[in-house]
Amino acid sequence: MQYTLYGPHNRPYIQPRNIPNKELYLKDIVSIEAIMFEQKSTYRYNDFLHEWAQLLISSINLFEAGYVDCAFYSMRQAIELSILIFYFVDSPDNEKKEKILAWWDQKNFPTDGSMLNELKEKGRVCKEIHEKIPEFFKDLKSLKNAMNKIVHKQGFFYLYSILNHLLIIPDKQQCDPIIHFSNYMERTIKLVAIIRILIDPFPILLRNPSINSRVFCLTKPYPDEIIDKYIGKDFLAKYEQTNYYQEYYQIYSKNKITRIGEFIKVNKEDA
Repeated sequence: MQYTLYGPHNRPYIQPRNIPNKELYLKDIVSIEAIMFEQKSTYRYNDFLHEWAQLLISSINLFEAGYVDCAFYSMRQAIELSILIFYFVDSPDNEKKEKILAWWDQKNFPTDGSMLNELKEKGRVCKEIHEKIPEFFKDLKSLKNAMNKIVHKQGFFYLYSILNHLLIIPDKQQCDPIIHFSNYMERTIKLVAIIRILIDPFPILLRNPSINSRVFCLTKPYPDEIIDKYIGKDFLAKYEQTNYYQEYYQIYSKNKITRIGEFIKVNKEDA
């Protein structure tokens, strides 16, 4: 059998593709990335925000270049990285340091699925969200399962030599990852945006004008377009009724209204 060798950018199995609304996705990713962590306990995780944003941007670039499975791998990494931060923050206080050091030293570490299962038992926020908004975890599991099929080539039509073979798969029959890439990207941004407010509620809390006027911080509220497009009013309504959110709300609603350059907290006896 005779083989033809091609340069790295000239293989016959790679087909560049366009992504509708690409610029809008990039704008949304950067918009969420800009909503930094500011509390002393979470400030160091801002590097992770930049990383997950880069992973999503890389996913878009890889897909456009024709590397479909790599694009989904990068997308999946963004979700896993968000879960990692959530795991560090929501783990019991007496276990946080040990878990962070284990990750830092590259010791045996649980998968993202194991992290979430552990938090459902031990995590204060995760346990409540799992009880009150279980559909979030169903969506997360469904998306991860779909991504794993693509990344691990669990299907004949995920092979590059088949994926772009027009005699085998005409354009109108292209496989799901290609046809619905934008949908996968939107679902991923949605899940990452929600995990962001499970770590701390300030992107939602600061949307309340009364609270915003009482809190002096650099964290930004989620803009309306992020709420409408990704979070959803139904999820938001349930989220704002959680004990987790209400505890923050009650604390910061007692702050005195701030003035420019001034942050006046309530007296200790009122806190």
